[in-house]
Amino acid sequence: MGAYANAIWPRPALHVRMMRFSRRLARGVARRAAPVVGMGRLLALRNSILALTPEPDASEIARVIAAPLRMNPASQPPRVVQVIGSLAGGGAERQLSLFAARAHELRLAHQTVLTLHEASGALGQNRPKLEAAGVEVRHAGAQGNAAVIAQITSNRQLRTRLAAIPASNAQYAGELAGEFIALEPDIVHAWLDHANIAAGIAAIAAGVPRVVLSLRSLNPERTPRFYAPWMRAWYAHLAADPRVQLVANSSAGAEDYAQWLGISARSIAVVHNGFDASSFVAPTRPELDALRASLAPNGRPLVIGVFRLSEEKQPLVFIEIARLLRERIPEARFAIAGDGPMFAEVAQAAARLGSTVTMLGARHDVPALLACADASMLCSRLEGNPNVLIESQALGCPVVATRAGGAVDAVIDGETGFLHDVGDAQRMAQSLARLISEPTLRASMSCAAAEFAHRRFGLDRMVTQTAALYR
Repeated sequence: MGAYANAIWPRPALHVRMMRFSRRLARGVARRAAPVVGMGRLLALRNSILALTPEPDASEIARVIAAPLRMNPASQPPRVVQVIGSLAGGGAERQLSLFAARAHELRLAHQTVLTLHEASGALGQNRPKLEAAGVEVRHAGAQGNAAVIAQITSNRQLRTRLAAIPASNAQYAGELAGEFIALEPDIVHAWLDHANIAAGIAAIAAGVPRVVLSLRSLNPERTPRFYAPWMRAWYAHLAADPRVQLVANSSAGAEDYAQWLGISARSIAVVHNGFDASSFVAPTRPELDALRASLAPNGRPLVIGVFRLSEEKQPLVFIEIARLLRERIPEARFAIAGDGPMFAEVAQAAARLGSTVTMLGARHDVPALLACADASMLCSRLEGNPNVLIESQALGCPVVATRAGGAVDAVIDGETGFLHDVGDAQRMAQSLARLISEPTLRASMSCAAAEFAHRRFGLDRMVTQTAALYR
């Protein structure tokens, strides 16, 4: 634990020690069981172990940490602390960086970004953009403030309240609570489920006046590797607090979380992702021609996929669609840009199709890849508000995608692309065949897609709507 957590729990309570033990046990079992059992059974076993941890009653903790509201005068512009796990290359991390940098530039808020993990290397890909805009980035609890540590240690009421933070979030929430006491923000805005719950609990314990929690996909129970058994109860408690505002990036996401938590979908705000046109410019025509020739030589059709190679993105369905389209249009070529836990499995499946599919790995030239393709494809079984669909359309690349989560908000079916049921490889292959074989249709969709993306997903629109939640 860091400086603030050590001040709160100099001798950690039994439930904190039990949570540490259960996490170590779950990790140990996972390492040993992975080669023997399937991933689904492994995740179920991990969650069962974590569920055994004695967790204090949520309603009891809610009473203890219901801190009196700090009544410091609101700053102008307001002081906002953004909280996220890291600043890696994911969609949520990019949206946070775009928002914080632009809001800081427009003087809508004075921003500080706290990360739960050190934002360096692969976990710090979005850090340079923030720091270039003058936004401070800090690792929560890395350097404790001596005055805050003394305040926690000497103030029995404060320490009792903070010590009631649940075991499941003890380390991160403890460090964040100390940071919030030190920074005295007017608003705490967290992104992604684990950070949402830790920051939400810590902000309430520290008396922060306003808390915004960003829901970036569908509810976490749909993604076992990110889910923990205590999440639902704590989300429900936070959603009921008048200081807390939930915000989703798609109407599908808002409805899914609302149903999961048993609350009205109207209580969850919806702010679609923003697209920064100024920083997402395609290369010159000669550069695009050279890139396309390297992926699909001699004028062959090209379909691009940009996604994480993980189960929820359904990369093997992408490969199956490539196989089906090859039967209709043998010269068609596919390329996949991305990395993830399924890379080796997908590469092996792609190799069986010979030169039809090229595995590109992680790439930094995504705008060029999208701009030089005839179509972009996404086969996910669940999504938030997919950045790749927005960016593809903004660059004039029609899309073929599944009706997964917020994808239905990101595409006008039949006008800027085609949407199909999850797993419907046959119809997705048919839509690709139409785009490839009908140049007039492709040109029409290209124009409509670019206009739609710039109109609906402008960055300043996202920044203005998000900042409105702070009032």
